[in-house]
Amino acid sequence: MIDESALGDSRRLSHYLAARLAKDLHTAISPKDVWDEMLGDAESLTDFVEQGVLAIADAPVLVCLDEVDNVFSCPYRNSFFGMLRGWHNRRATHAAWNRFNMIIVHSTEPALFIQDISQSPFNVGIAFRLGDFDRGEIRWLNAKHGSPLKHEEDLERLIRLVGGHPYLVRQALYALSATGRSIADLEDTAATDHGPFGDHLRHLLWVLRNNDRLCKSLKQLLGGYGCSDEADFQRLRAAGLVEGEDRGTATMRCDLYTTYMRRHL
Repeated sequence: MIDESALGDSRRLSHYLAARLAKDLHTAISPKDVWDEMLGDAESLTDFVEQGVLAIADAPVLVCLDEVDNVFSCPYRNSFFGMLRGWHNRRATHAAWNRFNMIIVHSTEPALFIQDISQSPFNVGIAFRLGDFDRGEIRWLNAKHGSPLKHEEDLERLIRLVGGHPYLVRQALYALSATGRSIADLEDTAATDHGPFGDHLRHLLWVLRNNDRLCKSLKQLLGGYGCSDEADFQRLRAAGLVEGEDRGTATMRCDLYTTYMRRHL
């Protein structure tokens, strides 16, 4: 429910989070009591959590940050997520921080946006990843949409197109159900900007075009040459664009990504 204006810069976001914590947890002190312009917003927010929240809380504190994807495209993302990583690291030197826990929820892979792993909170703790749908789950979901996939061959064609990608499968079944079109119609428009996956594909393309290294590695994959850089392979795989056990055998995740990226890269 965060107001869009609070995401305008790191200062406003830090003040918003402090005010939200103070209100929800009924802290004895307010953010202004510890805010220090000389130290900056990240350290001031950290001090407020330590002095305003943890100093008075006997039980563990759990903070849930949902849809943090909203910050991925912001220019201050590295400093913001670096602060969250710093909160995790403080457990080693400040006993009170062992009672502070975070759940960070996102639907976009952060590896495409945060290059410095030492500043990332996403490679510490426990990660729960939503896996691909299997055939049984796609059949169940198809039935819930009124069975727009009429035959088993239709299901196989959908899997070739989008794999078991949870979002793409759901979007495909919704589009088929809402329009009454066939799987053949979906295949014809799937990799176009005006198709049902247009927004998703354009977003991926925008991210890639802002990273020359990833573009180069993806072009290698599209040409059937694997991926020559291990770090690029790991980031592309984490982003869900490619699959494979190693960079030498890596392939594109599904036909939809292959067709669209060949047209635009």
